[in-house]
Amino acid sequence: MSLALLVGIPLLGAAGIGLVQRSQRGVGLAWLLGFFTSLIAWGLSLVNTWRGTLLEVQLPWLPHGIPLPALLSFTLDLNRWPYVLITLTLGLAIFLTAPSRLTLQSYPTNWAINLLGIGLLILALSANDAIAIALTWTILDGMALLISHLILKTSARQNTVQWLSRLASTFLILWVALNQAPPAPQLSPQSWTQSTALLFLLAIGLRMGLIPLGSSSQRPFRERRGVWTLLSFQGPILGMSLLTQITNRGLAASINTTGPSFLLALWGGLCALLWIRSPDAQQGLPFWIGVYSSLALTCVLVPEASPTPWAMMIVLMGAMPLLMLYASPMKQWIGYVSLLTFSTLPFTPLAGGWQGLSDLPSIWIWPLILAILIAGWFRHTQNISNPLVTSERWISVVYSLGLFLLPLGAWVQWALNPTIHTRGWLMAGLTTLVALIGILWLVYWPTWLPASLRWLATLLEQTQHWLAQVLSFDWLFDLLAFIQKQTKSIMQLLEATLEDESGILWALVLLALLFSILGTSGAIP
Repeated sequence: MSLALLVGIPLLGAAGIGLVQRSQRGVGLAWLLGFFTSLIAWGLSLVNTWRGTLLEVQLPWLPHGIPLPALLSFTLDLNRWPYVLITLTLGLAIFLTAPSRLTLQSYPTNWAINLLGIGLLILALSANDAIAIALTWTILDGMALLISHLILKTSARQNTVQWLSRLASTFLILWVALNQAPPAPQLSPQSWTQSTALLFLLAIGLRMGLIPLGSSSQRPFRERRGVWTLLSFQGPILGMSLLTQITNRGLAASINTTGPSFLLALWGGLCALLWIRSPDAQQGLPFWIGVYSSLALTCVLVPEASPTPWAMMIVLMGAMPLLMLYASPMKQWIGYVSLLTFSTLPFTPLAGGWQGLSDLPSIWIWPLILAILIAGWFRHTQNISNPLVTSERWISVVYSLGLFLLPLGAWVQWALNPTIHTRGWLMAGLTTLVALIGILWLVYWPTWLPASLRWLATLLEQTQHWLAQVLSFDWLFDLLAFIQKQTKSIMQLLEATLEDESGILWALVLLALLFSILGTSGAIP
């Protein structure tokens, strides 16, 4: 199987949905085409992840003689296949839950956009050199900007800030690659200085959404929930994939300091508290991403650690409360499987995430942070109680299957490469479970919270409001608008003073004319 085929299947599916919609063949046929396209692509990625297939392709893009690589390199290997499978699992879950949004006018255009985004995301994941990364990421960011503006109808300010942050991430990565020897752009952390490595981590943090720049409380329309969910997780998937590749090349040795781990742990703890205090999962999503982005960047500081297990949680488990618009008949079973997936105990998908992290001084705080995060996840999912009202039995069935596929996808991912990690799992697993029990008690029985700690809830609410105000950059836009308004007033004043009928310029012109007349008449010697 070629890489072009895996990328082309979603793109062809998107084109097919467009043709079906144009020919007015019905919504059902468009959904079936999108579903089977996602299922085929998911099955192919499942087989290739299991086999560890290496797919490579090189595309010419520049003539020879220019001091840049003449070929763009794209590769899918053992480091990238898990992220491709995560992407296609998310896409398949979106299509399975899409029929539940038919009563909300979920148009086939949204399904075509999802397939288009999946195809371009796989292409960006396979980018193997700095130039290919910059080109594919820029194309993907441009598409996300257009979709956010034209389809999701989100705020223009929010779209601009988020697009600029992603663009800054791409330019920082390209700058790091261009400042290496030989002149050909490359990402080789063995030759990086500590400052270069930290700059690369800043670029990855911007891409993943470590700091929720441009975050807004504006919610997407329910019928566009699938498009919004896929766009929300594009950055974390790309960032963690590149982080996994660079980590395996010796990035930890280039940093050689544990100082950032404390800052990441503190930021992760704050985001976890803001997540559990959010009124719903949609408004708390930036903080959910912030926690797992902090944890993924922490993995870079340890050579044995890998961010891949945490990627399964940030995407697959994070997508569930977003796609769960209605209470599922399998809600309890989905909750049990999800709790087991979250547990980090041996023989579970998340157990490998603790490998190597026990060597960090900040390891003691991460189990508590994850417990807060999991408690918030259960709180947001349990608050969804509206039943799915439909006369079609199959819609209820595929909706439940779509939600169940998300935790199941994590288990499938682990089953393809089953590993047993015993180093540090006992402390992490037991601490997470004990902390989770205590936090769930506080969440569902808040009257037991001592009055002396009630101030904490008020402080978190004010902190969340303050962060939303600062990171939305509305103040910057307002400042620029104020400067523009004042500049316009000053220019109008100068124009009136200099160019008006009684202005200074006319006075000078008339004075010069007077002196010219007097000079020609001999009145002035």
